[in-house]
Parts: sequence; structure tokens; C-alpha cells
Amino acid sequence: PVAQLKNKFLSALVRPFDAAMSKGAGALSSDLGQIWFNASLLASLPFRRMDEPLGLQLMLATLLHRRAEAVAAELKDAIAVFEARDSAPGGAGGDVATHVPPQEDCMGRSQNSGELLPTMRKSEQRAGSSQQLAAATKAGTAVSLLLLLRKYLRDAYKLDETRVVLFSSGGTARKSEEQRSVATKDPNVLPNMNVLDLEAHADCSLKVRLHRFWRSLLCLLLSLCPRFCSSTPPVAAQSP
Repeated sequence: PVAQLKNKFLSALVRPFDAAMSKGAGALSSDLGQIWFNASLLASLPFRRMDEPLGLQLMLATLLHRRAEAVAAELKDAIAVFEARDSAPGGAGGDVATHVPPQEDCMGRSQNSGELLPTMRKSEQRAGSSQQLAAATKAGTAVSLLLLLRKYLRDAYKLDETRVVLFSSGGTARKSEEQRSVATKDPNVLPNMNVLDLEAHADCSLKVRLHRFWRSLLCLLLSLCPRFCSSTPPVAAQSP
């Protein structure tokens, strides 16, 4: 019962990451402040037995395996769409003119002569790609927070991948970790949760600010994903 309660508590703190790393509306409606708070809280929990940080590490590995690669691809595509939109003809601003073909009313009388009519301003036309980029940016930020948390747990508790895999398989390895007390955490290892800009998604027209964030975010994802997002999920892993 105690182990189940601990697992339920950790799962509740990890669960918001899953929604934040989904596509579209799920990511767009996520609260990155809550995500950051949960990550910081998970990093500061006073674990007593080694099965606790190992169990958390296993949850994070499972979630990253399911979401991280798709989020990185979505962010890359959203950046490409956003940049292509601005480089397209007429991308600097103004109205977009659309040809309206001649139409007749129910009596056969002409209603227009096929003129060009302004249909929408560029800001309205760009709303879709801006929202796509904002959602992808928020999802990428959530993935990055999870990667930073996983790296912190690995370094602070000396959790190498072999140890996590053995723990996930159950049996004597898991029981041994359940009996092992947590050693003192390395005080020189810090979570570094503050390196990410949680407001970068707020106005996707601020390209100068975002460009730096996108590139650093992609570099972080590409450097950490191969190491922390294995091609095969851990054995007997349980999603939160």
C-alpha cells in the first residue's frame, strides 16, 4: 500500500507533462508555470529509499520515449512553416486580395463582376501558424524541463541506465533497491530549471527573442534525446 501511494503521488506530479507535450490545443492550454513548479518539486523531494528516485526516473523515461521525438519534429516543422510564411510574397504585411467569381441571385441577376475583394488581413492569415508555433514551443519547453529533471536525478542519485533497466525488470533488483537507503545528494548538482524562458511562446511575432530560444531548445533536445530517450521503452515500464 505504501509503495502504491508513493507511485500515485509521483504520477500525479508527472501527469501534467503528458498533456503539455501533446500536439495542438493540449500543449497550447498547458500551464508552464505549473509544469515548472512540478519539476522543481520533484527535484526537491526528500527521497529515503532508492526505489523512489528510480521509480520516478522510470516514469520520466517512459514519457520521454512516447513524446520527445514527436515534439522535437513538431517544433522543427512549426519553425519552418513560420519562417516560410514570412518569406512568401506579400509576407511583410497588408491585406490579402482574393478573386471572387461572378455570382447570380435566385432570379439570375448578376451580383458582382468577378472583382478582387480584400478578404483577410495578414495577421488573421498568420494566426494558424503562430498558434502552431506557440503550441510547439510550449511542448518543447515541457520536454526540456523533463530532460533537465531526468539529468538532475541521474547525477544527484548516481542513476545510470543499467541500474534503471534492472529496476524496471522487477525481481531481486527491485527488491534490493527498495531496501537501500538514499545516500546524501551531491550538493554541487543543481536542477538548473531556470535556464528556460517559460514566456517565449507568448508572442510569436518577437522573432529575435524566439530565434535564439528555438535554436538553443533544439540543440538541447538533440543533445539530450539520444541519451535519455532510448529507441526502446524500459522493460515493465508504467506510464503515469
